[in-house]
Amino acid sequence: MLEHRSVIGRLVQQQDETWALRNFPEATVLAVEEDGPPRNWLSELGLPANREDLEILARPRGLSTRRLSFILLDESPTRFPGHPCLKPEKIGLPPSVQLELGHIGYAIGTVDYFVPLLQSRKLSPGPVLLQSVEPHSIQFSPEGSFIVAHARLFDSELATAAWRGAEKGVFTHACPIIYRRPDEPADGGTLIQVSLVCGDFPGCANARVLRRWEEVTHG
Repeated sequence: MLEHRSVIGRLVQQQDETWALRNFPEATVLAVEEDGPPRNWLSELGLPANREDLEILARPRGLSTRRLSFILLDESPTRFPGHPCLKPEKIGLPPSVQLELGHIGYAIGTVDYFVPLLQSRKLSPGPVLLQSVEPHSIQFSPEGSFIVAHARLFDSELATAAWRGAEKGVFTHACPIIYRRPDEPADGGTLIQVSLVCGDFPGCANARVLRRWEEVTHG
């Protein structure tokens, strides 16, 4: 059975204006530095703001044929306090994680394929070519080593709205949710979830959606 509720819960703002995870209140959440109001993508896509209706829209009927590929992270400075850089080789990658939407606490798919530790040819002209199950190219230069991931969307109303938002340029980036123990360095950790987000305040500026496609099934 596909789980549509986020395994880590939704982000909630506390009285001291810090952020916490609903399912892990003891965890420290590093929030990105913002320089303006966040984009109201729920309104743009005609989606309800109340959780009861979102819960119904998020319930999956199964997996769809819709796929996304994106850069998960690279070595560019992040928007977290102090602008630390992540090291892809220090990030633990499980076989699959949830693809969540906009930090609202509902999953819209699964991230089930990783192309780790690709090296950017930043000083070379032309696109970066990827050798993977779906060969394609990147029309910009990530910094240092980077990870590309593929996701499959659920067959749900919320996932359909997310697909529509990606087509319209509302959702342009991925946000890797990384768990790090207190004794681990700031550039490492373990991936526990990915969120599909707008491009106004991405944690990693180069974690961009690369491509959308629908798989062809033969009956």
